[in-house]
Amino acid sequence: MQTRAKQFMPFDSLDGYYDMIDEANVVITPKRDLTLDEENRLNAIIYKIKNKMIIKICYYEKNGYYTRIAMLSEVSLPYRYIKIIKKKINFDDILSIEIVKDIEE
Repeated sequence: MQTRAKQFMPFDSLDGYYDMIDEANVVITPKRDLTLDEENRLNAIIYKIKNKMIIKICYYEKNGYYTRIAMLSEVSLPYRYIKIIKKKINFDDILSIEIVKDIEE
């Protein structure tokens, strides 16, 4: 029965093509250092956020900055990272964080 279902799976003749297009559309931006005020503001927010909050985070990855709105699944102060869903982001790569919604409200 399972082999029968496989014949109806969609066929992607351009495997990897759309990933290549997405990478080509990224504007390469060098990582910038935060000012002292930005660091203090970011630290204050990091100590406020808790698991299951919805946050808007801007972070550096590979060649540029990305902004995501997602549920926070883990904050590790000793290891200096935040995890949104399954994505681990180091504190050093974070540009900004905003609390969108606190689930406990």
